[in-house]
Amino acid sequence: MEEEKRQKLAELREKIAAKRSVKAQQEAVEARANEAIRFKSGKVSLVAYWVKFVF
Repeated sequence: MEEEKRQKLAELREKIAAKRSVKAQQEAVEARANEAIRFKSGKVSLVAYWVKFVF
């Protein structure tokens, strides 16, 4: 009976670790996408600034 509890607990820990891993990967992808969006929006703003004031 104790062995079954330990085994179930170990399985639950593995499932939680797997979920955390997947979530961390998803957050990394989202962070990269957000950074790309910020970069593009900043780049567009910089281009608009130069077009407006330089030319």
